[in-house]
Amino acid sequence: ILLATERIARITNQLSGFTRSSPGTPVDLDVAALLHELAPQIQEAAGVPADLSEVPPGGLWTQADPDLLRDSILALASPAREGTAGRTQVRISCFAREVQEPPSRLGSGRYAVIQVDDDGEGVPESRQTAMFEEFLTVKDPKRNAAPGIARAYRMARDTGGEAVFQNLPVKGSRFLLYLPERPAPPVPAAPPARPEIAEPPSDARLETVLLVEDEGGIRALVR
Repeated sequence: ILLATERIARITNQLSGFTRSSPGTPVDLDVAALLHELAPQIQEAAGVPADLSEVPPGGLWTQADPDLLRDSILALASPAREGTAGRTQVRISCFAREVQEPPSRLGSGRYAVIQVDDDGEGVPESRQTAMFEEFLTVKDPKRNAAPGIARAYRMARDTGGEAVFQNLPVKGSRFLLYLPERPAPPVPAAPPARPEIAEPPSDARLETVLLVEDEGGIRALVR
């Protein structure tokens, strides 16, 4: 019964992931700040040292579904995907890139790029396209990151960007997530300062107001 329950839970999680593959309402996101926020989770997901030293403090903006982008980053860092055998480290960086001669369907313009490198064995060219195909699996995401890779590809394309995989020249692989760069959102204006009420000087003399009224109740009220 316990095994069946765990299997049903995995199926439910995978179905939930498929429903999230279509992005929700995109919001302004600082990609660099998000990577720093995710650093502990990236380290746990990678299973090997994860180097984020080349990630700037912040200021690289895009618009995306934050949950999908988080899931995508963790899937790209995971060892539970093709081509990671024998890897000893993961390097993650992000930067702005001006694209003049677009690869694939990527349009010209400025993009916020998330780059994930490792020193694993890489993926044969014949298998690279299949890495981005969506499918349903009952395997634990920690043991199979393929659905997460497919969602990363779908998420990038739905935002007007692209996901690219490359084998590195000597050893290892590289994922690039291209997301259209956006200007930083305006900083909310500070609320107007409340006017200060001047305190009377300590040596101010007290004044007496004379009220003439023939109603006894009113005289009692204003005393």
